[in-house]
Amino acid sequence: MKTVKKTTLGDKLFDLLSSGKVCLGLLVLYLINQCIIAVIVHPLGANMLNLQMTMNGPMFAKIVQGWTPDQLSAYYHHFYFDFPHPFIYAAFLASAVATLSKQLGAAKASMHRFLFYMPFVAATCDLLENCLHLVMIPMVPDVPGILVVISGAATNIKWFLAFTCLGGVGYLGLRRLLIKKVTGK
Repeated sequence: MKTVKKTTLGDKLFDLLSSGKVCLGLLVLYLINQCIIAVIVHPLGANMLNLQMTMNGPMFAKIVQGWTPDQLSAYYHHFYFDFPHPFIYAAFLASAVATLSKQLGAAKASMHRFLFYMPFVAATCDLLENCLHLVMIPMVPDVPGILVVISGAATNIKWFLAFTCLGGVGYLGLRRLLIKKVTGK
């Protein structure tokens, strides 16, 4: 009797993203989009990050009310690039994990798969944050506190997962370099 190997959608995505060329292309796309966003939101300074991370309704309202019309316009304008951004960084980080895992011969290792999916969860949190901000800003000064808490929590989870995954990529990359140095492969 012949056994059929089941291939999941996750396996197909892992294989698709496990190319060094794909990873490099996604890195370039990520850097370009991140630079565009940075230029657009530069006039907002630290208030941009404070707005994203706060879980305090009055603080959220105070930040938005403190922006000039041009700053508020810049914040709205950044969404044109910030909505595709989670897809880009999730694909890049997942590609880095997949590429390094494949090179290390550990493509099926559960920790590698966990790292592979982590940026997609972060991206989902990022999209939730973006959607909530589009809903909450017109409500200022009467923003429901629960929405600010959900938005802030989504942001903080996003950052935690993205940086954890980035640390995992750094660890895998270091392992790959050490193995290459020791074995020459």
